[in-house]
Amino acid sequence: MGGHLGVDPDSANLVAIVILSRGKCGLSKCITRYLVGMAAADLLVVITDPLLRWIRELYFPFSFLSITPLCSLVTFLIFATTEVSVWLTVAFTFDRFVAICCEKLKTKYCTEKTAAVVLGTFCLILLLNVLTVRRILVSSRVSRGLRGRSNGEYHKDPEMENGKKSIILLFSQQQSALLTEMGYPGMYQIQEIYYPVLAAVGISVNLVAIVILSRGKCGLSKCITRYLVGMAVADLLVVITDVILRQIHRIYFPLSFIKITPVCCLVAFLIFATTTASVWFTVAFSFDRFVTICCEKLKTKYCTEKTAAVVLGTVSVLGCLESLPWYFTFEPLFIIDNVPWFCVLKPSFNTSPAWVAFELFHRILTPCVPFCLILLFNGLTVRHILVSSRVRRGLRGRSNGENHKDPEMEKRKMSIILLFSISGSFILLWVTQVVFYFYQRITNSNDYYFSPTDPLYITEHTAGMLQLLSCCTNTCIYVLTQTKFREELKNAVKYPLILIVKLVKL
Repeated sequence: MGGHLGVDPDSANLVAIVILSRGKCGLSKCITRYLVGMAAADLLVVITDPLLRWIRELYFPFSFLSITPLCSLVTFLIFATTEVSVWLTVAFTFDRFVAICCEKLKTKYCTEKTAAVVLGTFCLILLLNVLTVRRILVSSRVSRGLRGRSNGEYHKDPEMENGKKSIILLFSQQQSALLTEMGYPGMYQIQEIYYPVLAAVGISVNLVAIVILSRGKCGLSKCITRYLVGMAVADLLVVITDVILRQIHRIYFPLSFIKITPVCCLVAFLIFATTTASVWFTVAFSFDRFVTICCEKLKTKYCTEKTAAVVLGTVSVLGCLESLPWYFTFEPLFIIDNVPWFCVLKPSFNTSPAWVAFELFHRILTPCVPFCLILLFNGLTVRHILVSSRVRRGLRGRSNGENHKDPEMEKRKMSIILLFSISGSFILLWVTQVVFYFYQRITNSNDYYFSPTDPLYITEHTAGMLQLLSCCTNTCIYVLTQTKFREELKNAVKYPLILIVKLVKL
């Protein structure tokens, strides 16, 4: 596959350059100039990116191109040629717009000379941009200015501070386009649509669930209602913190006040805390149903509204305390006018035994242990139900060949369906994340991919998308399994329409 990627585009672009350069295609000299320039730029992209980067990494990981100066040069060439290729397409599009829509400007602008000037200007500006970045970010003096410390304090370099401001201003509007072109093909484009839709659906369904369940008219006990409301609130907070403040912000607002280091650290802490609470609320609900069905003596004391409130509050506090260290795992990438920007993991996070142990503890605590506990509680519940149903059938017997309805089993049916639906949804949507985590730990493949098309890269992002989807499924489960919840939802939808009709009649 790599070989075809490097050979076929080369041949196609060389053929295009040769044929177009002869000027016998019936195209104007202006169009021909743009098309030749675009073919040449695409040819350079193929040489620098697939050949000198991806094919080299796949087949020749250790070669002279891995020498730091040459590696830096290749990186510079990749960014430069890609930007030139993209913006030459923009220039050609604008030329055709002028030729078709601007008759007065057409004769002056759509000429071979203007095309040559535009192509040369674009190439020069983009090359200067890339050289600016390389000069500021790669040189050792800038590195010392940005990252050097003495007695735990940053040293200020006025010249480097001005350089950082310039580079942020220069490239802030180009970042999303570069991500799409250079690092995030298909998956990135899917996420651009997926996360906004997920945020809209997640906020709507969880708010609806909170309002309807809080009214207490769904035929569920107060204990179950308390757990379900708590789970809906936790899921809503996960959607706000993880989907909106991280994923959507990353895609659509790459540079904003949220990138200020303290705010960024706070968002990271909130993401871990809300996710932990959401997961462990599901465990608490599964345990509550296990006690209700399997532990008759403990049921009257444990399965109460007061106990549910205590459990939810305790889990929330412990989740926040357990997630608090994440706030201190980051440090700023830049400090501009005494304002720290961006969050990067501290170097000690990957080397300190304490941080390594904390990360392992967190990953085991969420979601590995909850995953096992939910399977355990559900397994024990199923076993108890099967055993008790056989015993009750044996005791009640049969009359005239017809089954007698068991009021106790009918009463439990609603809780059992609700429990298995919520637990099953959680397990199915989290299983990819859990399996992928264990795979990473066993193979030691953390955060290392050859390309954005690498199966590991795709699997990691797909697992994250499925995990966040679990924050939107519970309300759908209520609609499908709970008759009274459906009735309340219908009433909620009808109420604004009824109100509008009454206002119109007045």
